Amino acid sequence: MIKDKLLKINYRFLIIFLIVIFKYLKMQMYLSNSIINGIFAIIIGVICIIIVRRKVLKNFNKNWLIIGSLIALIQIVFLHEVDILLLICIAIIFSEDKNGIKNIIKYFLISLLIVFFSTILLYQLGYLQYDTISRLTESGARIQRNSCGFRHPNEMYVYFFFIVLALYYVMKNKKLYTIILIISSYIIYNVTLSRTGLICSIILIILIWFYNNKIKLNKYVFLIGTLITFFMAFSFDNGNSELNELLSGRPSIYNFYINNGDYIYNIVGNNLLKGITLDNAFLNIILGSGWIFYIFYFILFYISGKFIENDRKLTIIFIVTVIYGCVETHVLNIGLNFMLLIQMYTVLTRNNELKGWKKNEKN
Repeated sequence: MIKDKLLKINYRFLIIFLIVIFKYLKMQMYLSNSIINGIFAIIIGVICIIIVRRKVLKNFNKNWLIIGSLIALIQIVFLHEVDILLLICIAIIFSEDKNGIKNIIKYFLISLLIVFFSTILLYQLGYLQYDTISRLTESGARIQRNSCGFRHPNEMYVYFFFIVLALYYVMKNKKLYTIILIISSYIIYNVTLSRTGLICSIILIILIWFYNNKIKLNKYVFLIGTLITFFMAFSFDNGNSELNELLSGRPSIYNFYINNGDYIYNIVGNNLLKGITLDNAFLNIILGSGWIFYIFYFILFYISGKFIENDRKLTIIFIVTVIYGCVETHVLNIGLNFMLLIQMYTVLTRNNELKGWKKNEKN
């Protein structure tokens, strides 16, 4: 009886939910490290049970599995992080799922909705203390930004944004989705005043309605995002203060790191300065992990991009997350950005699920 009940447990959903919770708690810093490490131990236990019971270790891109495992080992030893290891293990678990991509997105959507509304509810009940953050406008007025229980207002918008990205993939009615996106983005912006988040929502709407799937740029979006980052940094160096003000001083920070060779020439290790927030995924990889990891992510994005470009919806999500990465580091959070798992999944399994897909071409 107990064995039958255990077999009915949706282990794939459970592992996604635990990853979302694990990364959320680690980012928000609500609990002690011992509790968070306990959750991580549970995740590893569930992964081991699934791999052993389901015997899923077969039919993989062996070269990529070896490379990924080596990079994961370097990440564990030098950076004391386990993100790449978790991505590989979860991709292996989903490898026997015929609807792997669809289910990954669906499980992330459910998990992120639970985390998002639970945080707001606990905040309203007084259990979470993060409240408002002030920002000085160009006119000298001081405005208040609310985080509704998240550590920072931008983090609230990031969680909201990945929820609506997942919702975009599962919804079939483009017009209805656009209306929902506009209304919800307006509400969340008025709470958080996250300009970068709102800009990405607007870009998402534009891509949904006007992106031509015949444009094959997926393989190069990671490089394009990097070039945009360096352009923003050098634009500040040339005296462009308007862009710097619009992006809350981000280009000036990019410029500081890029013009100091001691930081940018980082093979492996963490060269980020404490107390200086670097809101950029590409520079965060280079400075916070090293060029070895940048090359790894570049190859991952390049190879997976070729698979993803067959699905218009995934392509739009793929592109807009890279754009968001130009001003936000949290797109590297594997408990938020479901595209990272999908990318690892497609590369490891030489995925046929996206080859020749036509159903999302007009959505």
